[in-house]
Amino acid sequence: MRGERASTSPGADTRTGPGSADNAGIGRRLACLVYDALLLLAVLFLGSALFTSVAGAADSLPARFALQVLLLVLAGAYFVWCWTRGGQTLPMQAWNLRIVDADSGHPPSLRQALKRYVLAVPGTLLAGTSFLWGLIDCDRQFLHDRLAGTRIVTADPDRRTTAAPPARSAPPRSG
Repeated sequence: MRGERASTSPGADTRTGPGSADNAGIGRRLACLVYDALLLLAVLFLGSALFTSVAGAADSLPARFALQVLLLVLAGAYFVWCWTRGGQTLPMQAWNLRIVDADSGHPPSLRQALKRYVLAVPGTLLAGTSFLWGLIDCDRQFLHDRLAGTRIVTADPDRRTTAAPPARSAPPRSG
């Protein structure tokens, strides 16, 4: 039942149906974006350092272009890898957020993750229009999520990566 909302309050956008989860609030998603940007800055710094150690300074136009393409691909690889392997980057884990397929609720497919990244880049570079879209969207979803068929939901903090049930302590012995 895509598009149906169980609540009409602004902070509690939810979709109904099996396996549905709460859409994460826009403020929480934007705060996580800042954390993601800091982590991405470190990844891109390392990529730049590796490039300049191998190719030298990027003062010529072809070298500068090659560095920019490398950083764009490196950022894409980081995000797509995280999104397709559980739907979370490290900051998203800290903020209990997860990217899911809008219909199934499962982590996005490789195609969806690539589409989301490719759409998010120009939306970010064009004064953040992709994120500003979330202010007017009926489900408060960012434009790149809407177009890629994904959404950001509040992750279940109790979800474990192992299938083993929690250990139970033995009852006290009576003497």
